[in-house]
Amino acid sequence: MSRPLNVVIVGAGIGGLAAAVAISRAVKPTPKITILEAAKELSEIGAGIQVAPNMTRVLVDRLGLGDAMAQHGVVPRYVRQLRWQDSTELTRFNLNGDDGDDRCMRAFGHRYYYLHRCDLQSMLLTRATELGAEIVTSAVAVHYEHTTGGNEDGEKESVTCVDGRTFTADVVIAADGARSRLSAFVLGARVPVTPTGDSAYRATLPREAVLDDPDLASLGFENGAVVWLGPGAHVIGYLVRGGSVFNMVILVPDCPGQVNEETWKLKGDPEQLRLHFEGWDWRLRKLLSKIDVTYLWNLRDRPMLERWLAPGTEEDGGNLVLLGDAAHPMLPYAGQGAASAAEDAVALAECLAHATNKAWPLRKALTIYQHVRRPRTDSMRMAGQLNREHFHMEDGPGQQERDRKMNEASDSQKQPSQLNDPEKLQALYGYDIYAEIRRALEEAS
Repeated sequence: MSRPLNVVIVGAGIGGLAAAVAISRAVKPTPKITILEAAKELSEIGAGIQVAPNMTRVLVDRLGLGDAMAQHGVVPRYVRQLRWQDSTELTRFNLNGDDGDDRCMRAFGHRYYYLHRCDLQSMLLTRATELGAEIVTSAVAVHYEHTTGGNEDGEKESVTCVDGRTFTADVVIAADGARSRLSAFVLGARVPVTPTGDSAYRATLPREAVLDDPDLASLGFENGAVVWLGPGAHVIGYLVRGGSVFNMVILVPDCPGQVNEETWKLKGDPEQLRLHFEGWDWRLRKLLSKIDVTYLWNLRDRPMLERWLAPGTEEDGGNLVLLGDAAHPMLPYAGQGAASAAEDAVALAECLAHATNKAWPLRKALTIYQHVRRPRTDSMRMAGQLNREHFHMEDGPGQQERDRKMNEASDSQKQPSQLNDPEKLQALYGYDIYAEIRRALEEAS
């Protein structure tokens, strides 16, 4: 290709912005990148995000955000899991420095962070625009088309917005979320949706409202996250924004008559939320009593997608590819949705860079991206489903056995939860997407 690669990204969330940064850094000559965002202005509902070492590796090593991470992130010492009834500690899992052991750095080469989503989106947006990406707002993409001949520049892909504007490209990346419109042009139909029976509330509080309350001092939020595990529900709380804001995520069963809307912008009822926790530990209930504003997300599941790339052959297929939740919608039980999108971004960027350098057909590179990423993201989806079962056990013999193993694990470092098992943690947190995709590309060369 004698001119710079032209890329259109649909969606300016974490995945779309990460893709813009990764592609801008990897592909030479510098590509033209246009990001189409449906909203009138970029905004993110205030909430926290857990950045595990596999995601930190991407943000720091591949996207160049190390300084911003240090400025905005919180580095927790450990995470504690507690029993719902009385806050008895079931296990304590070292992250970045319990008793002087910086476990994540030692074992995985990168730290575990807590971030505010607004901060992460802002970091990515700033970096993307610095690298030359153009953000187009109020651009609701509704149609994709591949033409055999292409336009005068040889661009064969086009995206049309609801207002009639059309954008042409060599590659179209659909990063438009779990409710992706463009995924229908890959799969031939919209992705079916199944209710999970769960809803997630999110809320934030000022740091001092929590850490200055003597009744809550024993919970130790200054050291890391606290997770309450109980029948059909769990609660997690941790600090974000450099430690100035306290973030909570609360997963509970759906309520009868609840508004059936899948969005983080739906206001929740704090009183209705508190009703779920009658009989739970008094410290948790006091914490929940401080919430005045909360947002509710009705959790809906979607199946693993059979393909992420528009149908066709290497010679005549379209270069429309899915990324992030559009490719692998994930429920929030494993905390790996954003990390998987960031890994997608690096993998796709390296594939496009390799295709440009080797004069490959772009579809060959996109096929390798799909081949490498699907098994990894499928395993993350399964991890989330298993975590839900582990967190939400009803009281009884199974829960008692879980708690016994968790208590023993505090001494042995072996955990019954798959996400705390050392071998599985190595596969999860020690994973290096850059090394993995480079191996795949070299094998294909």
